[in-house]
Amino acid sequence: EKSAKTSPAEKYCTEGDEFYKQNKLKEALSSYKKAAKLDPKFTKAFMGIWQTYRALEDKKNAKVACEQYSKVSGDDSIDCDR
Repeated sequence: EKSAKTSPAEKYCTEGDEFYKQNKLKEALSSYKKAAKLDPKFTKAFMGIWQTYRALEDKKNAKVACEQYSKVSGDDSIDCDR
């Protein structure tokens, strides 16, 4: 069973998800970045940052975010250049 205590990083990530669903991409990005700063090993936050940059069509930052996500998640099979 999942503990009832939600970490601040998870709260920001959930907030980011909500903003993302509402297409408030700048707000989503800000929330995901706060989550990643609070918990540098929180893969979901880095995934959010990556997805949001892709949605913003910011290829340069999307690539950087993808590389960060790849590093944090330990998944080096991701092609960050596409």
